[in-house]
Amino acid sequence: MRLADDERGRVPFALIGVLLLLGSVAIATVSFDGGRIDRDAALAGDRAESVAETALRDAMREAGATAAANPVVAPADTEFGELLDEDRPYRSYLELLVALQFREALRGDGQRVGDARASVDLAAINDADSAEAAMETVSVEATSRGIVAVEVTDVPIEVTRDGTVVDTRYRTISANVTTPTLTLHDRTTTFQERLDGETLEAGSLSRGLTGGLYGLGWTRGYGQYAGLPIDDVIANRHVELVTNLAVLDAQRSTFGNSNQQAEQGLAAATSRVVANETIGLKAGGFADAALPEANDDDPTFGEVASPPTRTTVVGVNGTADSALADVIDDAADPEDGLVPDDADSPAEYPIEAIVRTASSIEASLETTDSYGARDRYDQEISTAGNWTRVGTVGTSTVEAVAVESGGGSLPAETNGWSRSVTERRTVVLEETVLAEYQHQGNDSVRYGEVRYRRDVDVGIALEHRPLDREWIPSALAPGPEGEQYASLAERAEETLIDDVGGIDAVARAVATNESIGRSSVVSPEAVSDQSDDTYEALGSLRDDLRGISTETELAMLATDADPSAELRGQLEASADQYRDVPAEYDGLGQRATVAARGVYFDRVLTRLEARSAGMAGTQDAISDKVSEISTLPSIGLNKLLETGLDYARPEPATLATEEPAPDLDITVDADPGYLDLDEVNQTTVPPPTDANGSYYPLAANTTTIASLPTEDMASKFAGIVVNLFDSPTKKVPLPMAARSLKGANAIPTDAAGDGGLLAHREKLREEVRAGVEAVDEAAVDALTEETSLSKDDAAAVVDAATVQFGGPAERALAYDDGSAATAIGELAAAHEDVDDTTADRAATMVRQCVDSRLGDDAAQVKLSVVEAATDRARSIAEDAIAAKAGSVADSVEQRLANKFDRAPVIGTRGFPLVPFPGWWAATGNVWRVEVAGTYAGFSVRAAQGGPSGGGHVSYVRDGQHVAIDVTGDGSPERLGTASRISFEASTTVAVVVPPSGGGVGNGGSGFTQTSDGWD
Repeated sequence: MRLADDERGRVPFALIGVLLLLGSVAIATVSFDGGRIDRDAALAGDRAESVAETALRDAMREAGATAAANPVVAPADTEFGELLDEDRPYRSYLELLVALQFREALRGDGQRVGDARASVDLAAINDADSAEAAMETVSVEATSRGIVAVEVTDVPIEVTRDGTVVDTRYRTISANVTTPTLTLHDRTTTFQERLDGETLEAGSLSRGLTGGLYGLGWTRGYGQYAGLPIDDVIANRHVELVTNLAVLDAQRSTFGNSNQQAEQGLAAATSRVVANETIGLKAGGFADAALPEANDDDPTFGEVASPPTRTTVVGVNGTADSALADVIDDAADPEDGLVPDDADSPAEYPIEAIVRTASSIEASLETTDSYGARDRYDQEISTAGNWTRVGTVGTSTVEAVAVESGGGSLPAETNGWSRSVTERRTVVLEETVLAEYQHQGNDSVRYGEVRYRRDVDVGIALEHRPLDREWIPSALAPGPEGEQYASLAERAEETLIDDVGGIDAVARAVATNESIGRSSVVSPEAVSDQSDDTYEALGSLRDDLRGISTETELAMLATDADPSAELRGQLEASADQYRDVPAEYDGLGQRATVAARGVYFDRVLTRLEARSAGMAGTQDAISDKVSEISTLPSIGLNKLLETGLDYARPEPATLATEEPAPDLDITVDADPGYLDLDEVNQTTVPPPTDANGSYYPLAANTTTIASLPTEDMASKFAGIVVNLFDSPTKKVPLPMAARSLKGANAIPTDAAGDGGLLAHREKLREEVRAGVEAVDEAAVDALTEETSLSKDDAAAVVDAATVQFGGPAERALAYDDGSAATAIGELAAAHEDVDDTTADRAATMVRQCVDSRLGDDAAQVKLSVVEAATDRARSIAEDAIAAKAGSVADSVEQRLANKFDRAPVIGTRGFPLVPFPGWWAATGNVWRVEVAGTYAGFSVRAAQGGPSGGGHVSYVRDGQHVAIDVTGDGSPERLGTASRISFEASTTVAVVVPPSGGGVGNGGSGFTQTSDGWD
């Protein structure tokens, strides 16, 4: 039977449903009514909390986009602007926006479950106090790139039923939201920090400016030194290019990308500058500065070619000659028999005094005495007859009445002394006393002589040793066996014994306490032969020391290199070799030579120390000058040099993100993209303007501390270099003028005539000739002083020796490098009255006198005369080189590598590093470069992220004021400003080239070049 057909005991389903419904209502109403109410309220509150979290996410995204589009970087001095934290204005501003957007997102009826209704009941923001309170509950922080953690504390969730509050809870609502707003702000802040100030942090503008300008400046500097037509090594037009490249590098190292418009603008600007300079991209240093090689839509940027390590060899050289001249030439008369006291410095005495002292002996007369008993042998008045002796009257007299060979003891021997005389004597003394006698009966008084006799044993020894001085090297002293020593010992005996009257006389004097000479210093009567032998030894040592050298980086000569200290260290490390002190002297002659070697060696060390002090003084002066011309603080030339000489462009930033944030591909937009030194009239946003209404995106101030041979050097750099340009009449040293004349002489006569050079060149030749004549006089005086030549003969030698070098320029340069002094000495030696030693000695003194005369005003040349000739000569030479600039530029590297082979030298730019007269270490120049710039607008853009992609967020810095309606009254409150990206940066560039040559410096732009926008 089917169930459908079975009707037995059936109850209608409708009835059953009614019964079940009634039963359930009864149960709910009676047993579970309170629990049902709690669950509805809890569920409604949970739903409201979930909705609040979603609202917070939306508020964060909306606030992030708003904040980025109108960022507050500088809070306003307003009621609401002061609510923002000065230390974190953007984050504080973002928290205010989150508070406002969160309230906006939560508007509505709330969440209902049953008859329970839950809503988020945030306090309204209607004034500054309520705004501040709301901000205090909000915090935002970047947990990783592209993700912001946002949190709102004390969020009230209220549950009501029929208008009655049944529950209130306070929750902290938080969420991690994908938005790049903080990343874009932080990256842009980092970008501005890297642009602003002199910092060598990787990616900074100052570091990039330093690296690029060193790459460009050293290439151009050595090109100029080699004779290329380069007026300015570093000018503002170069600074503009390198600054823009450094800014692009700062963008890439910060954002991972750079502005394409700026790249194209830099390529175009580089092409324009290169086109105006005839030497091309590579020889002009542009390629080495990594400036783009082509002007197209995709410019090619290379790497900065750091300057190669260029060194120079610095030797003891002429310092050895100068030190020898110090030993030879002294205020003391070499023939006055002078022997320095032990406290005196031997450097204050001539070589003859040093030789005499070390060849002398000191002698001492040592004696002993032993008195025997005194015996009375005679008296005038007898004590018989009641006469009693009561005393003596006056002083007794003692007389040696006889001297005999005796048996007394000799004085004890003194360690280190030798004896040449030992004698014993017995001296018979007779003593006479006037005695007083008194008569015992009548007290009368009588006087009478009483005579005594006694024997005195006397021991006599004459001791001597080589004269001891602290500066004479210790060694086993020579004994008295040598002929010279024996001769001095004989003279000591004559002085201390024979001149007294002999041994017996000495014995008498000892026995009677008579004063006699007890010590004496005995010196050779003539030291000329020994002095010549010693000078030969010193000359050999001079030749050895002259060849000692060290290799020094040229660049560091302008900062902290001290090759003289390195040379001094080398010499001190090998001092034993150069002093050559034997274990035992073989005679006084060797002792004199070794002592003189030591004095001379110490004098070389002293001269090198003076060179070090001179170099330090020059380097300090350079540093002071850099500080003087700087308007921005500098971190120091030495640090900048190290950076510039070993620079690599920074790598692009890799901005890795974490899920769920999207990859950060930041687009950089700058207005203008390329920062120009010229005025810019068209920008997307209103630009900042000066008092004249002009906008200059970039300004530059480039100053070189030496632009020789211009008036600037003489007037603004006078006195910085030792013995250079310290004349009130503005004169230059003869060697520098001679080099300028030599270069001008290389200009053919026809070209010189066309270029207006002839008259000025002749005037310069006359001035140089006059200077050479003054030096000739000094050489003649020195030669006459040191040899037996008459003044006329000496003048003939000087003329014949120097004429072989050529005209006035060549003769001046021969005097400067010492070759003229050598030639004078060689020619003097050909005279029969002048031996080789005397000739060498004369050459040494000629060199010393010449160096001194070269520093005198009489041997210097007027700066105006040098400038007049060199300016015209340089112009003619550079025009000629420019005519074949292509081939010159192509071969410049080869020419520089080939021993600095160069075109005719026309004058000398820069400042000679002359730390010590007679030593031209190198030629250098220093450029202080300062830049300042402001973007009219700068923005970066990145993907928002989120479940739906979210579009893009743009962070904009355009200088606009930021105002929003905080209180909801329809009137915006000003909060602050989206400050523009502006910056000031600086660097110092030092370029050092070998000595002589054309030097290195600016000619076209002069001492200081300031762009129109520089304030």
